[in-house]
Amino acid sequence: MHIDKAMEIVRNNVCMRSDLGYWKTLHFDLSEILRELGELPKEAQVYRDLIGDLREDDEHIGVIRQSLVRCEHELALAERALGNREEARTHIDKAIEIVRSDVYMRSDRGYWKTLHVELSYIFRELGETSKEAQIYRDLIGDLGEDDEDIWVNRLSLARCETELSRFEAAREIFDVIQRSAPSRELREMAGKEMIRLRYRIALRHYEMGEYETSIKGSEAILALCEVDPELHASLLILLGNGYAMLKKYAQARRFWNQVSASPSARRDQRDQAEESLRRLPPRGVDVSERIH
Repeated sequence: MHIDKAMEIVRNNVCMRSDLGYWKTLHFDLSEILRELGELPKEAQVYRDLIGDLREDDEHIGVIRQSLVRCEHELALAERALGNREEARTHIDKAIEIVRSDVYMRSDRGYWKTLHVELSYIFRELGETSKEAQIYRDLIGDLGEDDEDIWVNRLSLARCETELSRFEAAREIFDVIQRSAPSRELREMAGKEMIRLRYRIALRHYEMGEYETSIKGSEAILALCEVDPELHASLLILLGNGYAMLKKYAQARRFWNQVSASPSARRDQRDQAEESLRRLPPRGVDVSERIH
């Protein structure tokens, strides 16, 4: 490539190398060629080299940083599309770090949010829920109450808190959204997520052997779950399991039968209910049946 030869000549000539304007011109020309060739990693390296060569007061340093951020961002998107999430994370981290260190770019709140949202998607796909949650906390701290996206970030944070079993923290955020979010849609979404949270709490009580508490919590939201067939089936299975552990097999059978006969339940949920029904002891050994 002729531009490479020109740069090599200038690099090896002290006098020519002192002409910073021409040095930048060669780099800009090379970056355009590399971009047209679709060689983003090499284009990004050109900008990194230039940033290393220039002083902070150089008139072009801001433009070069913006170009480098664009490259890092596009590389992150490309790597994520290919399923290379760790590589995507590395590039988006670099873009965020450059923006954080530049006062002008940092003032573009919209782009700041975009980079963080992209990073949150990557963390979600990597299964790193605690780091995804921290992204939302950081954004909430950065945004003003008048920013329309602050409520979306609160909702996302509450979902993460639920996944992390930080149930009280999630409940508090969902409650704030239901009471104060300006959007009716967001308030309704928070209400639905609150029901899922209460299911998770009931499930945890079951896993801890607190079967009566689990049953009480599950029955309290049973009617609310009917609009969500999958959650409704999961709750019926949980109720059946709870009653079975208390040896109240008639009640367990009733809930599992509902799942088995439900056309809206997933196939694996119906299979689970049918397997549980097959394992039930013969009628007559039910604690509740003997009492009555």
